[in-house]
Amino acid sequence: MYIEQAYKGDNATWKVILTTIISTGIFIINFIFLLFISPEDLEKTYELMRNLPPIVNLVSNLVPFIFLLLLLILMVIFLHKRSFISLTTARKKIDFSRIFFSAGLIILLTIITCLLKLKKQDHLGFV
Repeated sequence: MYIEQAYKGDNATWKVILTTIISTGIFIINFIFLLFISPEDLEKTYELMRNLPPIVNLVSNLVPFIFLLLLLILMVIFLHKRSFISLTTARKKIDFSRIFFSAGLIILLTIITCLLKLKKQDHLGFV
């Protein structure tokens, strides 16, 4: 079972605490930085972000999470001595048909939701 995967690998208490501190420490440091920044500098930063295209803002906000995910994966593999597959499934290999089914379902529901929203706004005459 998947829950039994948690007991595999090297789960010494200090390693779990170290992983938690490193992964949450990034957010805590960011919060402390925001507490000490002057309101004028913060307003300049907000103004700069308002002038950037939305896609640039999205990417700049998501890039730190990519590094955090990579850091967590590396810590699980090298520090806790577990495989990446053990994080996702209890099977021997990843079942991509389940992944594709789930992704397809999410895409289908997103398209239906967008079409219904456009229909409500009366931008589509054919729906």
